[in-house]
Amino acid sequence: MNKKLTIKMKTALMDVFNSANSLTINKGTIKSLVSRQLLNDSGTLTHEGWLLAMSNLSLKRQCELLDLQCATEKWEKKNLKPELHAFESFKKLGYVGSYCEAGGIGLVLKSLSLDALTTTSFFKEDPETARIRSCLGGIVFLAHKNKEELEIVYEDIRKTDKTKFAAACEEILEYDLIHEWYPGLTVEFACALFDTLSKESFVKIAEWISRSVEHRNGWPDLTLVKDGRVKFVEVKTADKLHRSQLITMPALKGYLGQDVTILKLSRLKTLEQVTND
Repeated sequence: MNKKLTIKMKTALMDVFNSANSLTINKGTIKSLVSRQLLNDSGTLTHEGWLLAMSNLSLKRQCELLDLQCATEKWEKKNLKPELHAFESFKKLGYVGSYCEAGGIGLVLKSLSLDALTTTSFFKEDPETARIRSCLGGIVFLAHKNKEELEIVYEDIRKTDKTKFAAACEEILEYDLIHEWYPGLTVEFACALFDTLSKESFVKIAEWISRSVEHRNGWPDLTLVKDGRVKFVEVKTADKLHRSQLITMPALKGYLGQDVTILKLSRLKTLEQVTND
């Protein structure tokens, strides 16, 4: 998988991607792609092959094939980072949310299951350390738990009421490191998400994350809530969807049934820039 592809192999991979067969590709090239686990022995794309081929496409084409809505907005590049600019635009439309990728859903999942995370922690023999680690941990913690431990987490998610949830959320947000790692998180946002998604939706998200450490990555920049609906928004300027996003965003939209949008920011030139052109 780490071996570099020749131009011939890259062309062949895209030919298979576009035509769904390898009949016109010479056997040596097919063998090379099979050895790199990009093609199956039958000459069809593996999941890794599909991811690599998708990563070679334009953002517009990626969105078309993944059935993702792609919106555009003008952006005057000043002091705000792209995701923060987009977040402020959505706030003006009445949304509450977060702009730190998986930090938002991580806060909510931890707040729903903080007791279970503490009792199933690797540090459970030292309850104080286990609690601190559970508050500070990222969503990848789910991928390191066994089946029995995960069932304890899922059950905690199902039975946690809003009062307990809000208290756990406040406890987590007391740590300065959380605000350093995931800026902008608030109890207001967490409670809005709690009120919007069902407990089974949270369990389904947690279960999907637990399947692989890769599932901690690729989450959209923004998690937004308004009028009883959740919207995930990935903000792009010049780049396109990369590997982890090609894994997570289709799962969010398809398997998890969430609203996923790509927002392409187009730089708005200032008067000074126009004058200098």
